[in-house]
Amino acid sequence: MTQAKRFDKPECLDVMTWAGKWGDSLEKVVSARFTELTGVPVRHHTNIGLRLPERLHDALRTRKRPPYDVVWSNAVPAVAMAELDYCQVFDEDDMPSLAELYERARPTGFADRLVFPYSVHYVLVYLKPAVEARALKSWDILMEQRHAGKIAVYPNGKGFYPIAQVLGGGSIDSVPENMQPCWNYLAGFRPRIAVLDYSIGMESLFRTGSINLCFRALPNALGFIEAGLDVGWTIPEEGTSDTTDALWIPRHVPEDRAYWARKYIDVALSAGVQSEWCSRLGALPANKRAEASAIFDGPGFPRNMDDTGGFLYVPDAVMWRHEAQWEAIFEQLPSVGC
Repeated sequence: MTQAKRFDKPECLDVMTWAGKWGDSLEKVVSARFTELTGVPVRHHTNIGLRLPERLHDALRTRKRPPYDVVWSNAVPAVAMAELDYCQVFDEDDMPSLAELYERARPTGFADRLVFPYSVHYVLVYLKPAVEARALKSWDILMEQRHAGKIAVYPNGKGFYPIAQVLGGGSIDSVPENMQPCWNYLAGFRPRIAVLDYSIGMESLFRTGSINLCFRALPNALGFIEAGLDVGWTIPEEGTSDTTDALWIPRHVPEDRAYWARKYIDVALSAGVQSEWCSRLGALPANKRAEASAIFDGPGFPRNMDDTGGFLYVPDAVMWRHEAQWEAIFEQLPSVGC
């Protein structure tokens, strides 16, 4: 860290994070290691959901100092920011860990300003008293009448589109050109959904028996179990989809802060931190030298972040370009109980 002589250590680094298991893992592994190495404390700013905070948008639009030095967000809004030239270009001399990553972690067209620190796979979470594990062979369990009105998915159906495409009789290879099988399936499935929400508050719905089945990211499923809920999770035989998140530095962060922001991201991508952080989350690490959780030895998961043949993979660029359109179509479908 010889360049540190050019920049005084800030009183803290401001990092946008999520709540729950996500934020806890970032704070206890990434931020703790960064502070240990640099002596710079980290101030965490919680954001709920996948949309970026309006005050960040306002700062970028008006060319003012952003409220965060590092943003940890879903890949789709991050790419939108990169396309608007709202992300700073990385200085790879400050970030040697970038050279150790799987190809997918450096998104085509945006590798100089965005990095995906892991990939996250979706699973089907089930309430054990209401659903027998042997009944979970197929995603078709979602269409059983006894579970109607007791199902939860993410807002706008996020993440479920590749699965719906297959369940509707279509192929992943025909996405996005022919999505009619997806819409046919979702037209029947949408009225059965009781909850379209993120995971904050989902625990109480399981505890009261308000939901039996929940389409969730694996980290959230593991969080439910750690919280003592009587639930399990599985990947049905048709397979599952995944998503990616991003780390990036907003435009107009002063260079003295941007230097330390680059160092923070570099720490997050280092092999040792990746091994612990991603194991805590239940995510597949981006660093080739990191050790993936034993969970990924199980059926339904790819071998590593570049193993896109191991699940229902829709190319990242397709997701970036079409997800907003898919969400709009989903919201136009008839619903009951939502």
